[in-house]
Amino acid sequence: TRRIWYTHGISPMMRFMKYEKSGQHYAHYDAGYIYPDDNFRTLYSFVLYLTTSKAGGATRFIKDNQDNLNVWDRKHDDWTREAREDEVIFKSEAIKGNVLIFPHRCCHDVEQYMGDEPRIIIRGDIIFRAE
Repeated sequence: TRRIWYTHGISPMMRFMKYEKSGQHYAHYDAGYIYPDDNFRTLYSFVLYLTTSKAGGATRFIKDNQDNLNVWDRKHDDWTREAREDEVIFKSEAIKGNVLIFPHRCCHDVEQYMGDEPRIIIRGDIIFRAE
């Protein structure tokens, strides 16, 4: 039986993340959470930028060369190397007050941040319910 998922709300489990100078996060995929009754799960991530970064630190979406595979057949391992510029599909600059929303299974990273003041975000999940 096929299920249709509708937005339900924001997960109360949020992470405050701070990047200092030279901080970065290699390409990865966010993991979803399936609630015990299987009628609720997180499918999308959000990033709320609390600071503006003018010295790198953008959230970048990365081409993982798995477009030809169903999302459930893809490998979702964290990368062990920095993404090359030719692998970057889109770049979202960190601007205070902006929110970035994307599916958990979109490969993304945080480019190296070279600012003197910390880059700070809130990272959370959007909950969906099945009908």
